[in-house]
Amino acid sequence: MSVNARDNLRSKAPEHNLKMVFSLNTGNYVSDVHVKVTDASGRTLIDEVSNGPWLMAKLPAGSYTAT
Repeated sequence: MSVNARDNLRSKAPEHNLKMVFSLNTGNYVSDVHVKVTDASGRTLIDEVSNGPWLMAKLPAGSYTAT
C-alpha cells in the first residue's frame, strides 16, 4: 500500500465507526479476506471480500460478531 493510498484511507476514517486491519503475524498486510459481520439478532450486515488490508464501515450502535 502506498503512502498516498494509506493517507487517503486515514482521512476517511472519521466517517466510519468500524475499522478492520488485516495482516500476518509478521506485520505484512493482506487483502482478499472474506469478512462477515452479523448483529446480535444474527442479521448479516457485511458479507464481502476486502479489496485491501483495511475495511471500514459505519454501523449502527450495537453488538456485533465478525468472522
